[in-house]
Amino acid sequence: MRASGMDAFRVTGWIVEGTVGRASVKVITPTPLAAAIGRWQGESISPEPLTQLFIGNWMVMSDTRDEYRDHAEAIFQARGRVLIHGLGLGCFLKAILAKSEVTHVDVVEIEQDVIDLIGPYFASDPRVVIHQGDAYAYQFPRGTRWDISWHDIWGDKNCDDLEGHARLSRRYGGRVEWQGCWAHHQLLRQRRWEKTQWWSR
Repeated sequence: MRASGMDAFRVTGWIVEGTVGRASVKVITPTPLAAAIGRWQGESISPEPLTQLFIGNWMVMSDTRDEYRDHAEAIFQARGRVLIHGLGLGCFLKAILAKSEVTHVDVVEIEQDVIDLIGPYFASDPRVVIHQGDAYAYQFPRGTRWDISWHDIWGDKNCDDLEGHARLSRRYGGRVEWQGCWAHHQLLRQRRWEKTQWWSR
């Protein structure tokens, strides 16, 4: 039986610590205090090991429950041919490969070090093709189409990224049946809230 849900998404215990160039994977165990502070801040942090991806000193992804929730809708939608912008830790890729209805996955990742560090974990799956390139510029052959596309190239949640969401959504709108961007709805809510505050007037 294939793993599903959070079990399929998590890479802790599968992807090990290591470094390639600027990219590194670290496994940490939050202290009970850190977990308590995280819960107070609204994050689902438990005192169990988790895996993080760094580019230099910048942590760009971890396999937490909050991260899983951010990807859950796209994992549910995944079927047929899938396009992913951003390999990251490979959590989303791992989760959708657990679905038999996913037949092919193109991944576009700008950081060659990330490809060299994380890509080998997926090398044995013939459905996966990883392309090095910029999500905004990489050119697929004319006529290439996908059933879904998931855009996840941002390392943190910033309302300024909504412009990038719009660019990618326009670029692939005619080539996919369903597409989404990481944290899009959350950032839209944040922007609406910010517009109601006195300091934004």
